[in-house]
Amino acid sequence: MDKMSTADEKIKEISTWWNMFRWPLRPGMEELDVIGKLVKRVDAGQGMVLGSTPELVDLLLRQQGLRVVILDNFEPSVRAMEKLGQENWTSVKIILSDWLTKVNPLNESLDLILAHNSFIFLQFPEMWEKLFKILRGYLDINGRIVARCFFAPSRPFNFETFFEQTFNRLRTINNDRPSTSDIETFKRELTAIRLGTALESINPKGVLECKGRNNRIDTVKKTLGQSFTHSSYREIMDAVFCKEFAKEGGLVPVAIPDWENVKTILETTGFVVESDIPLESEIFPGVIRCFSAVKN
Repeated sequence: MDKMSTADEKIKEISTWWNMFRWPLRPGMEELDVIGKLVKRVDAGQGMVLGSTPELVDLLLRQQGLRVVILDNFEPSVRAMEKLGQENWTSVKIILSDWLTKVNPLNESLDLILAHNSFIFLQFPEMWEKLFKILRGYLDINGRIVARCFFAPSRPFNFETFFEQTFNRLRTINNDRPSTSDIETFKRELTAIRLGTALESINPKGVLECKGRNNRIDTVKKTLGQSFTHSSYREIMDAVFCKEFAKEGGLVPVAIPDWENVKTILETTGFVVESDIPLESEIFPGVIRCFSAVKN
């Protein structure tokens, strides 16, 4: 197999995997509407997406007058997300780089930075603080970050109760001959379960205990696998219930901190929080919020 076909296979693999997810791991219409209103305050210049979430790249491309940049460290991922996008990405400038490595040509060149859970795989608080400082350097005067992120629940989250309620809803779908609607329901409910396994595993410092979460994912997958045996359901389970991967001998740190702690870091790194919009969710109270922070 040549390099081109190998790259194409990787792109297909990533796009297929990401397409298995639904809200809340991908932004819903309500959040996109909120983000869109925050973005409209910037009507000219250059906007950057931290990562390549297709919904956010598309949103910027629809914003007249903005030149669009993507900052990501893995080109196959960018190409995979482009396949899932609805707009034409040919005008997008792609910069391949680690977020924590400063890209000097970006200094004071951006009017807007969009982020979608971009910080979740960074150690908290040290790497969050480092990244906010770097992003501030990229922004022009009055430039802003607009982000949609996960934060610690505003009240205790009980995974066992949540999973039992979700499992009861899933019992109504057809196992033997799933319809398109059944498949969509399964994707949506399993995506929510994945977030639930994370919320149950947050320690008091806002850091997710990945080993415990992986054990929980194994248990959930085994339980659901006994009831949902159709190949379509198994494919979704394999994709959505992937485990946190190893890096340099340990598990990748995942942070879901308290919003007030993040707000403090933003303020101490030279931002003013302009908007803080928690998205109401009975299932995940206080977990999903959009915020806008302006360079001070």
